[in-house]
Amino acid sequence: MKKEALMDPMYRLHYLQSVDDQQYHKDSAKSYRRDYELKERQEIFEALEWAMENPNYDFKSFPTYEDVRHTNAEIFRFLKGFYEFNKENKLNEY
Repeated sequence: MKKEALMDPMYRLHYLQSVDDQQYHKDSAKSYRRDYELKERQEIFEALEWAMENPNYDFKSFPTYEDVRHTNAEIFRFLKGFYEFNKENKLNEY
């Protein structure tokens, strides 16, 4: 498992004023499938599962995220929302 795969979804954090601004719509799943091949989605999902088991990990330790405006708890909450979106839409399958 490459926890660095979290950097891809975390990229959005550079542009969000609040992690609560991130919203997922039905079209978001279609776009995600279109933009990421299955193998990439599976790697990201595996990293998200790891994050869910390690909520106290210092997510700000990733390069270019140490200065991101969000707290570590907010980053975890963002990742949890993205994890749930992936799980609900079975984005790590087919």
